[in-house]
Amino acid sequence: MMNLLMFVLVSLSPRAGEISPRLEGILSELPPEGRVLAWVDLTGEGKVPDAWVEEIAKTGARVRVRSEWLHSVSVRATREQLEEIASLPFVRGLSPVARFKRTEPMPSRPPPLPKFPPGRAPYGPSFLQLDMLGVPELHDMGLTGLGVRIAVFDAGFDTSHPAVRGLKIIAFRDFVRELADDTLDASPTFRGNDHGLAALSVLGGHEEGKLIGPAYGAEFILARTENTSWEWPLEEDTWIAAAEWADSLGADIISSSLGYSRWDDGTGYSPDDLDGDTPRITRAADEAARRGILVVTAAGNEGTLICPGDGDSVITVGAVDEDLEVAPFSSRGPTSDGRIKPDLAALGVEVLAAWTDPAGPTYRRVSGTSMATPLIAGLSALILQAHPHWSPTQVREALRRSAHRALSPDCDVGWGVPYGPSALKAEGTLYGRVVDDQGRPVQGAVLRLKVGEETMETTTSPQGWFLFREIPRGRYELDVRCPFYASYTTYISLPEWDEILLGLGRRCSPPPCLVCSPNPVGEDGAVFSFPLYGKRKATLKLFSPSGELVWSRELRGKEAMVRWEGKNAEGRPVANGVYLCVVEVGGRRMVAKVGVVR
Repeated sequence: MMNLLMFVLVSLSPRAGEISPRLEGILSELPPEGRVLAWVDLTGEGKVPDAWVEEIAKTGARVRVRSEWLHSVSVRATREQLEEIASLPFVRGLSPVARFKRTEPMPSRPPPLPKFPPGRAPYGPSFLQLDMLGVPELHDMGLTGLGVRIAVFDAGFDTSHPAVRGLKIIAFRDFVRELADDTLDASPTFRGNDHGLAALSVLGGHEEGKLIGPAYGAEFILARTENTSWEWPLEEDTWIAAAEWADSLGADIISSSLGYSRWDDGTGYSPDDLDGDTPRITRAADEAARRGILVVTAAGNEGTLICPGDGDSVITVGAVDEDLEVAPFSSRGPTSDGRIKPDLAALGVEVLAAWTDPAGPTYRRVSGTSMATPLIAGLSALILQAHPHWSPTQVREALRRSAHRALSPDCDVGWGVPYGPSALKAEGTLYGRVVDDQGRPVQGAVLRLKVGEETMETTTSPQGWFLFREIPRGRYELDVRCPFYASYTTYISLPEWDEILLGLGRRCSPPPCLVCSPNPVGEDGAVFSFPLYGKRKATLKLFSPSGELVWSRELRGKEAMVRWEGKNAEGRPVANGVYLCVVEVGGRRMVAKVGVVR
């Protein structure tokens, strides 16, 4: 059985010098003199030897990209040339270079009148998109991205626009033009279209009264990795080459607003491939993170996730409107292996951006996850300026803990919209989840953290998440208690960047009726527990002795358990006395008397 398992695992990848089944399928439909893009995986690790590249070139294939990170080269070659390459002793296997097509751009429109409060006039109509992230407060602290180097990948950049004319651009490179050959008769100029200008301006633009980006004080590396033509495919080796080039220039952040779906010949990646390991572009993004580069990438506007957004080390960004509701076009997760994506979200509906009309430079409202992405990249640059020693994973964790859905992350907006000032203080947070012995979330568990002479207390969310803030460095005792579960005590040292997973063993099953524990209710509140009788929705109401509704809660889930802090709907403590708790589940009603004694 063990030998059979090992055979199945190995058979999923091409054997030494073998052409993969996917590439074989493409070659079977190729004309005799047709050429195809392919990855050549090499044996060993580390730097790709020049002699090997020369041997590959001798076959007549055109070598496009040499990836030191993946220990591979990409080539454009005929079937005959690929078969000759496969026979070389240092070749491990061949597979297709994934090709994509651009997603349709979201429509743009002229900006409305500025929306900003008194004292915020310098931001003009761009205030809202920054204020949602707490960026103005960080600017007030002197954080502008100074000393942080950001690589921006897009379809070209018009750097003559007033909003970006003053940026510190230390390098640019046109990978589309460099890699163009007979399949691309003419490569558009480096300027490209307005998408690159829009993304760059949202990230770091600066024209007072009109638009200010979060990281206008940063340094920028610009890479053109997309063709502006909708007819030509986008190729993943272009992005990988740009990432390795950015690394060689000391980039701290990669902001990639690219949005792809599969190319018509099927050479892109299917949703099942988006597992964080299969797409080469994702593996390159994770390698960039391993090397200390924070990769911020768009979730996409296609409804389903795009790569490299499936990477487990990247920040994948979704889009929300000004009410923090997920944008209808914003792509959702999860990844094919079940992880939550996107990670974060920012304004992606009618974001103010620089634009160029036939009449000259102007501004427009542009929508898409490609506009939310540079906002998160810019915020990340401010965090890195304040904490240059933080790793990419720590920056992502800080932003997650500061986000508005930190206690209820989902695959619509991930952990939600982050708040910069809170993210700066992430080293003083303790974040995690409480689950039972079956791995299911435990709602309503009370966690008490002893901090000096004081005790901090919080309660787990319906998904079992908890978050403590503003805790000094040190070692603390953490006590976890929940009705029907065995109590649990552990010791925690801060700072703690990993998400804490606490497991509680069941002490007994919930009773088949409405129960309040403890009863009477004291200063610490209580937990109501009751069965759902196979339903997934329940309503709990608490009435005063005079019959007035004091507090209510609507619940959804397989097992109803909710914590009550002993307060009314306005958040004020209720008076001592006997209250009536009424729970309605699928036409059934359960009633219990609850005492309050303080």
